[in-house]
Amino acid sequence: MRLALMASGTGSNVEVLLSEKQAGKLPSVDWVLLGCDRPNAPVIQKAEFHSLKTWVHSPSALPTKSNMKNRFT
Repeated sequence: MRLALMASGTGSNVEVLLSEKQAGKLPSVDWVLLGCDRPNAPVIQKAEFHSLKTWVHSPSALPTKSNMKNRFT
């Protein structure tokens, strides 16, 4: 199952999930992406260390909530 992780802070939960996968405890999970809303969040470096692709986008860069919703659908 291909899944994305979402985070905006230090990434402690992301670190646990990536480590669990690496240890073989999540055999059916394939982490494919980390989505983050803060370009300088420490979680980005953690994801890159684990060779996980990252996507960073600030919600404030979109003029309206409907534009943001349309971007993800």
